[in-house]
Amino acid sequence: MVLTRPTFSEYALHAAIEGAKLVDVPATDAGETDLDALAAAVTDKTQMIWLCNPNNPTSTYTMRDAIEAFLAKVPERVTVVVDEATSTS
Repeated sequence: MVLTRPTFSEYALHAAIEGAKLVDVPATDAGETDLDALAAAVTDKTQMIWLCNPNNPTSTYTMRDAIEAFLAKVPERVTVVVDEATSTS
């Protein structure tokens, strides 16, 4: 499982429960999710990527077009979970 650090702590907790190996990809100095680094961290053993948007706890937001470009780089066999929170106001 590949994820950004820091990010929502429940992802790592559930990875531990399932016995998954975590690959942490540091957020940028501005606290943003580094999509290029996430894509580069994928190996033949990668099964899942968690993408929290906006990221918790940094509150940085990744635009839809950037996520779509990222998804095009990730092998189809890898499940990418985009956990998004939106506001209706």
